[in-house]
Amino acid sequence: MTEAFSDTTMDLIRTQFFAAFPRPKVRGARDAARQDEWELYRDKFTRLDLNPLDQEICPVWRFDKTAGDLKMSITVQIGGLRKIASRTGAYAGSDLPVMHHDANGGLERIDVTVYRIVQGVRCPFAAPAFLAEYDAHQGLWSSKPHVMLAKCAEAMALRKGFPELEGLYVAEEFDHDGQPAVREAPDVTPDAPKAPTRAERAAADVPPMNEIPGLFKGNILPDAVPEAFVPPKPPAVETFFDTPEYKGLCANYKAVYPKQSKKQFISYCSDILDADMTCAENWTLDAVTVVHDALQAGD
Repeated sequence: MTEAFSDTTMDLIRTQFFAAFPRPKVRGARDAARQDEWELYRDKFTRLDLNPLDQEICPVWRFDKTAGDLKMSITVQIGGLRKIASRTGAYAGSDLPVMHHDANGGLERIDVTVYRIVQGVRCPFAAPAFLAEYDAHQGLWSSKPHVMLAKCAEAMALRKGFPELEGLYVAEEFDHDGQPAVREAPDVTPDAPKAPTRAERAAADVPPMNEIPGLFKGNILPDAVPEAFVPPKPPAVETFFDTPEYKGLCANYKAVYPKQSKKQFISYCSDILDADMTCAENWTLDAVTVVHDALQAGD
């Protein structure tokens, strides 16, 4: 038992929540929970440090035809999954569900993307949930299919981004046999801009992505600054800003970060200087230093 649950709270959970939780009425099946089920449930919510009184984790009984009796499963509400993910200190929110419909306007699938901070970078983890793979004709599924399917998609995305949640399912993911309807989602990525091909990069005279040091360094995020990046205008006289090296550096940065600001460009140059690396064979560290210093000076 964790310190979060006193004896009084534990007794309240058992008598007012666990014992009173609805169970299906089936002839020949018991109508009360067993001691071993309580012990299993207690061990689960204390280890996960989730509060049943807040309905973060719930027992669910379903009739098992093979055993001829009720069988208990333990489900975690979507808020409970978010809570565990948040405790890692790496949970960075999620996008709104992206809904896909068939030609007749019927709901087909929902994609959800959650984010985790990995080595300082906000990384997306997306997962789809297909309506056809769930028992969507009873209860809230028949009246609120979008809400139910969105929970399933978010739960899968959270498990994908946070291995700490492996084996934890929300009630909406279970079928009538008490087993998760979908254990693994196909690797389908929501609609997103595609990276340029090698041929397109060659035509634009942009080096391959793996040749750009510091590409994922620092705090440069694609959605960090909505202001579009515009390379500073070079002076009228012949200077370093007129050279192919400077123009290439700007063109490369703009191709990779089309919506970044001048401030982000300075940060990009700083990352290269901090790592003591050149951006490409013909962009020397001295050249990057000149660009960085000129931008800092406001030229």
